[in-house]
Amino acid sequence: MTSLFNKLRYTVDILGADATTVVLSGVAAGFEELGGRELKDAQSINSETQVLVTVRWDATITASCFVRFEGALYPILYKRDPGKPNPVTAKGEVSRGMLLELYAHRQNEGL
Repeated sequence: MTSLFNKLRYTVDILGADATTVVLSGVAAGFEELGGRELKDAQSINSETQVLVTVRWDATITASCFVRFEGALYPILYKRDPGKPNPVTAKGEVSRGMLLELYAHRQNEGL
């Protein structure tokens, strides 16, 4: 059986709310474009959701951060601990989980 941590095969940077300040660099991450039922469920929370980025849990990652992956920016729309049923927002509860799911969308160029 493949461990969840083995799925963290990409590297991303976490940027601050200004989309330029690097908060965390070289973070191991899982990255997937959502489709089907997963997309529908994610968009029921935020209609702009397109992708899921999974990282190791870190308290410095907030819903106002950005993910930089392969040169593209993805504003975090909401985040959640996969061990809890409800989304965790920047103003939400503190997680003690091992992983953190970041739901985002690709930012249009020129913004």
